[in-house]
Amino acid sequence: MAKHLPFCVETLKTFDGMQLRNSMVVSAALHKAKELGMESVVTGDAADELLGGYSFTWGSEDPLWSQKRAEMCSEWTLTGPAMAAALGMRCESPYMEKPFVEWALKTAKTECIYEADIEAFPGMVREKHVAGKMPLRNAYPQSLSAWRRKDPIEKGSGSTMLSNRAFW
Repeated sequence: MAKHLPFCVETLKTFDGMQLRNSMVVSAALHKAKELGMESVVTGDAADELLGGYSFTWGSEDPLWSQKRAEMCSEWTLTGPAMAAALGMRCESPYMEKPFVEWALKTAKTECIYEADIEAFPGMVREKHVAGKMPLRNAYPQSLSAWRRKDPIEKGSGSTMLSNRAFW
């Protein structure tokens, strides 16, 4: 944290706690990639916003769901490109490319979010669970991560503990 928090604050010019908590995880990955000699990275930035990856959006029905998605996408604050540039790296975000964004914004909620057999944790038996980003899951069905439960970055990385007063 001593390395990544100052880097994120300086690079992103923010003190927003949620953004910094999530960005420190990305910072750690980018620093490791740089350490390994990589000059560019590819991220999944924008897939959650475009294809219903966030469970807090699942309760809305169309057309409200599509309207909220468009609003979220008009206010993107994705941090990977800025942090990669600060490290002298390139960050490619294919889901932010104009043709993909245009296609995704025309995709109905029923195509993005529905019940499927999902693993709660790697190696567990798949169970019926509502899930988002179904176009990506179906595009890469053999991928190990295609059928895993989607957890927010702060949960998967363990950075939720930074919100706990006992941590400090």
